[in-house]
Amino acid sequence: MWSAVEPHTFEILSDAPAARPHRLRTRFNAVLALVALWHQRARERRDLARMTVYDLKDIGLTASDAEFLASKPFWRP
Repeated sequence: MWSAVEPHTFEILSDAPAARPHRLRTRFNAVLALVALWHQRARERRDLARMTVYDLKDIGLTASDAEFLASKPFWRP
């Protein structure tokens, strides 16, 4: 889009939003996603530790499998 500033002088006007710090936002989103993943793992492992032998059998796990998985720290896949 063009705008007349003075006679015979034109200025280009941009409709684009102001420049954003994409790297900072990308890093923040990556950290946020990682914290969400860790929270999900911790919750799933806590729930797994509370399951009964019958519940574990329904999902195809043994008590030792559940104990192994539940004892893993949240940061380990």
